[in-house]
Amino acid sequence: MIPEVAMPVSIIGFPMGMSAFGKLPIWKTGHIALEPLLDLGEEPAFLIDATTRGGMSGSPVVLGLNGGYKTRSGNVMMVTSGFRTLFLGIYSGQWPHPEIGKVWKPIVIKEILKSIPNDK
Repeated sequence: MIPEVAMPVSIIGFPMGMSAFGKLPIWKTGHIALEPLLDLGEEPAFLIDATTRGGMSGSPVVLGLNGGYKTRSGNVMMVTSGFRTLFLGIYSGQWPHPEIGKVWKPIVIKEILKSIPNDK
Protein backbone atom coordinates (compact mmCIF):
# COMPACT_ATOMS: atom_id res chain seq x y z
CA MET A 1 0.00 0.00 0.00
CA ILE A 2 1.22 3.46 -0.81
CA PRO A 3 0.25 6.05 1.84
CA GLU A 4 -0.93 9.37 0.40
CA VAL A 5 -1.96 12.77 1.76
CA ALA A 6 -5.49 12.83 3.25
CA MET A 7 -5.70 9.06 3.79
CA PRO A 8 -7.10 8.07 7.20
CA VAL A 9 -4.73 6.73 9.83
CA SER A 10 -5.20 5.25 13.28
CA ILE A 11 -3.11 6.22 16.31
CA ILE A 12 -3.30 3.34 18.77
CA GLY A 13 -2.50 4.33 22.34
CA PHE A 14 -3.54 5.43 25.79
CA PRO A 15 -4.71 9.08 25.67
CA MET A 16 -4.60 10.61 29.13
CA GLY A 17 -3.89 7.10 30.44
CA MET A 18 -7.28 5.82 29.25
CA SER A 19 -7.79 2.24 28.14
CA ALA A 20 -10.63 -0.04 27.17
CA PHE A 21 -11.47 -2.67 29.79
CA GLY A 22 -8.40 -1.55 31.74
CA LYS A 23 -6.00 -3.12 29.22
CA LEU A 24 -6.75 -2.35 25.58
CA PRO A 25 -5.55 0.76 23.74
CA ILE A 26 -7.83 3.43 22.32
CA TRP A 27 -7.89 3.85 18.53
CA LYS A 28 -7.99 7.52 17.48
CA THR A 29 -8.41 8.57 13.86
CA GLY A 30 -6.53 11.21 11.91
CA HIS A 31 -5.42 11.90 8.37
CA ILE A 32 -2.05 12.15 6.67
CA ALA A 33 -1.31 15.88 6.50
CA LEU A 34 2.06 15.96 4.73
CA GLU A 35 3.41 13.81 1.91
CA PRO A 36 4.48 10.69 3.84
CA LEU A 37 7.06 9.54 1.28
CA LEU A 38 9.07 12.75 1.77
CA ASP A 39 10.98 13.65 4.93
CA LEU A 40 10.05 16.50 7.23
CA GLY A 41 13.05 18.74 6.60
CA GLU A 42 16.08 16.67 7.59
CA GLU A 43 14.04 14.28 9.74
CA PRO A 44 12.58 10.92 8.64
CA ALA A 45 9.11 11.95 9.77
CA PHE A 46 5.78 13.21 8.41
CA LEU A 47 2.74 14.98 9.84
CA ILE A 48 -0.81 13.87 10.58
CA ASP A 49 -3.93 15.90 11.31
CA ALA A 50 -5.40 14.33 14.44
CA THR A 51 -6.85 15.30 17.79
CA THR A 52 -4.52 13.56 20.22
CA ARG A 53 -3.86 13.83 23.93
CA GLY A 54 -0.99 13.43 26.35
CA GLY A 55 0.07 9.84 26.82
CA MET A 56 -0.07 8.98 23.13
CA SER A 57 3.61 9.54 22.37
CA GLY A 58 5.11 6.23 21.34
CA SER A 59 1.84 5.01 19.84
CA PRO A 60 1.94 3.08 16.58
CA VAL A 61 0.37 4.82 13.59
CA VAL A 62 -1.21 2.59 10.97
CA LEU A 63 -2.91 3.04 7.64
CA GLY A 64 -5.98 0.82 7.39
CA LEU A 65 -7.88 0.34 4.16
CA ASN A 66 -10.79 -1.63 2.78
CA GLY A 67 -11.13 -2.02 -0.96
CA GLY A 68 -8.50 -0.85 -3.42
CA TYR A 69 -5.06 0.62 -2.91
CA LYS A 70 -1.93 1.46 -4.92
CA THR A 71 1.26 -0.58 -4.65
CA ARG A 72 4.88 0.57 -5.04
CA SER A 73 4.97 -1.05 -8.48
CA GLY A 74 2.15 1.25 -9.61
CA ASN A 75 -0.52 -1.43 -9.65
CA VAL A 76 -3.94 -0.97 -8.12
CA MET A 77 -4.98 -3.87 -5.90
CA MET A 78 -8.68 -4.52 -5.45
CA VAL A 79 -9.55 -6.41 -2.29
CA THR A 80 -13.12 -7.61 -2.04
CA SER A 81 -13.00 -8.62 1.60
CA GLY A 82 -10.87 -7.94 4.63
CA PHE A 83 -9.06 -5.00 6.10
CA ARG A 84 -5.42 -4.28 5.20
CA THR A 85 -3.07 -2.39 7.51
CA LEU A 86 0.36 -0.83 7.01
CA PHE A 87 2.58 0.32 9.86
CA LEU A 88 3.57 3.94 9.14
CA GLY A 89 5.58 4.83 12.22
CA ILE A 90 5.53 6.00 15.82
CA TYR A 91 3.60 9.06 17.00
CA SER A 92 5.81 11.50 18.91
CA GLY A 93 3.40 14.24 19.91
CA GLN A 94 1.77 17.44 18.76
CA TRP A 95 3.93 19.54 16.48
CA PRO A 96 3.84 22.46 15.89
CA HIS A 97 0.12 22.87 16.61
CA PRO A 98 -2.25 20.86 18.85
CA GLU A 99 -4.10 19.40 15.84
CA ILE A 100 -0.93 18.43 13.95
CA GLY A 101 1.16 15.46 15.10
CA LYS A 102 4.60 14.23 14.15
CA VAL A 103 5.14 10.59 13.13
CA TRP A 104 8.63 9.07 12.99
CA LYS A 105 9.03 6.65 10.09
CA PRO A 106 9.92 2.96 10.65
CA ILE A 107 13.53 3.60 9.58
CA VAL A 108 14.03 5.47 12.88
CA ILE A 109 13.07 2.37 14.85
CA LYS A 110 15.46 0.25 12.78
CA GLU A 111 18.31 2.70 13.42
CA ILE A 112 17.62 2.77 17.17
CA LEU A 113 17.56 -1.03 17.35
CA LYS A 114 20.82 -1.24 15.38
CA SER A 115 22.48 1.15 17.86
CA ILE A 116 21.69 -1.04 20.89
CA PRO A 117 24.68 -3.16 21.91
CA ASN A 118 24.08 -6.87 21.45
CA ASP A 119 25.35 -8.27 24.77
CA LYS A 120 24.82 -12.02 24.81
